[in-house]
Amino acid sequence: MVRRRFPLGAVVVAATLVALALPGFQAAFAAEADSTIDLTPLRGQKSVLVGTKDGRWIEGKPIGVRRDSLILKKGKNLVRMDAGGIAGVWTKRPAPARGALVYGLGGLVGGALVEIGLGADCPECGVDASDVLQRAAINAALFGAVGALGGLFGGGWEQLVPGTAEGKGAEPFPTWSATAAGGSATSKANGLYSDDSEFYARTATWIHNSATGSSGVEFGTLPGGDIVGGGPLGAGDTYEETARSRWGYVTVQTRSRARQGTVRPEVTFGVGSYIEQAASTLVERDSLGVVFHQRTDESRGAWFGINLGAGIGLGNGPFFPGVDARVHWAISPGNVWYTLGLKADWH
Repeated sequence: MVRRRFPLGAVVVAATLVALALPGFQAAFAAEADSTIDLTPLRGQKSVLVGTKDGRWIEGKPIGVRRDSLILKKGKNLVRMDAGGIAGVWTKRPAPARGALVYGLGGLVGGALVEIGLGADCPECGVDASDVLQRAAINAALFGAVGALGGLFGGGWEQLVPGTAEGKGAEPFPTWSATAAGGSATSKANGLYSDDSEFYARTATWIHNSATGSSGVEFGTLPGGDIVGGGPLGAGDTYEETARSRWGYVTVQTRSRARQGTVRPEVTFGVGSYIEQAASTLVERDSLGVVFHQRTDESRGAWFGINLGAGIGLGNGPFFPGVDARVHWAISPGNVWYTLGLKADWH
């Protein structure tokens, strides 16, 4: 018997070639596995959201579905994608409970904020806690119902690709968020600007309709004015008058902002009700300083108004700060407010 010996060098070379080729085979196998993602669950869907592996989001109607490719109709354009480039696909689903919770909590906190900001029925009185709680409960119930109704038409996502063994799967992005903001506000009424800036505050809760767009309800306070006056009435009698005006608002907002990045620009627009709480007290005294007449008046009115703003968010985490500027316009009385402040977003 003749034994053949393989040189050790040849063995080493062969092993080296196998080691170098193995990653290529693994990559080819991975690409083959990616390309076989099953897209057939998309058949019959009216609209889907596709997340690609390079970070894009594309929403449209699937009109051509194969196991290894997809054609979406987006507006008037057709977009073709290979299965290997798709990270996931989702379709919208109803989420009335989520809408009721997010908007209801927004109404609870925001309703209390506006009631505190509007102040009491008379200039010298303190805020009545029972009024605050009542207004908060009413707004929580009202906007909770609005959120539930809106949630019947969306607000949630069901994962179609990759398929899930049970449940609705992971959602493509955070589906809700909340914002709190405060800063300086300057007002303009009757063509005149106020001499001083005053503090404003606002809160908002959002349902995210897409990776960049969201809609929500916003509650805020805005400055009004204070008047203190007095003088003689005749025969030694005098009068003192104190008047106060405070504003608040409740609006439905839409917001668009950059999906990611350290600095994320955003714009927002809102329409709704701008509320004025006015209160005044008149005191008349005789020549001895004895009060012989006193009257307190209060009124609350609401007007349609709009707002427009722009800002930046700083970061991508679940909690991040930002800065924004806003202009508000209560159309019928013609009051205008300009605000600039800091905000914080949480999701």
